[in-house]
Amino acid sequence: MGARQKLNAVAIQGCLILSGIIGLVCQSWLIFLITSGVLIGSSLAGGDIRPNRHGPAGPRPTGPRSRRQQQQQRRSPFRRR
Repeated sequence: MGARQKLNAVAIQGCLILSGIIGLVCQSWLIFLITSGVLIGSSLAGGDIRPNRHGPAGPRPTGPRSRRQQQQQRRSPFRRR
């Protein structure tokens, strides 16, 4: 299990523990389910839980895709030689 999976597991467990405490105080399973959904959803939206490997934008391109980008890369003054 990698670091990302461990962090995701800890974040979800934290959400469930907090939801459990709120549900116990209110003595309601419905409140537990609602707070679980809200907390996990907000963690997903906030980026605390990252479900996929590359993030929301997808994988980054590894190299230039067009001929113009290739030419610009060759002309770059900061390119290693």
